[in-house]
Amino acid sequence: MTETVSKASSPSYSWSDKPYGLDKYRDSPQEERSRYGIHLLFDLHGCNAKKFNRDDLAEFFHELCKVINMDDEDFHFWDDVGVPIEEQQTDPKTKGTSIGGVCKKLVGLQFILTSTIVIHTLDLIHTAYVDIFTCKDFDVAKAEKYVKNWFETDDCRVQLVERI
Repeated sequence: MTETVSKASSPSYSWSDKPYGLDKYRDSPQEERSRYGIHLLFDLHGCNAKKFNRDDLAEFFHELCKVINMDDEDFHFWDDVGVPIEEQQTDPKTKGTSIGGVCKKLVGLQFILTSTIVIHTLDLIHTAYVDIFTCKDFDVAKAEKYVKNWFETDDCRVQLVERI
């Protein structure tokens, strides 16, 4: 089930009343399975691309984990830093600019105790994609507010997917 989350309908999700046995997931028809977790997706356009750098994004992940009360664990970047020019990305959807050795197109992966937060930034089109996938309860409205404020944009599509 996918739904668009609006400011008026961004509840805090709780499924603590749902049974959690793996047997229930394996042995039940899909429509009877309880929710495992949620996957919150942000498509952000018109972002402040000056923030698309390793230092700022590391701080973004750290603060987001605080906002949604998640335990941040291991953290990784993927970008063209240190990659020979002939092996760097060329498609506008995957290529970023590099200024003074700082790549502005990054993919960041923040492991959290209950799953992951992933970000893709594209400075050439001032766009970022953020995915939060977790089985732990969190306040979706707080996450939405923080993400939009941090990227300095209101041009944002938010989708919530229930994982079963």
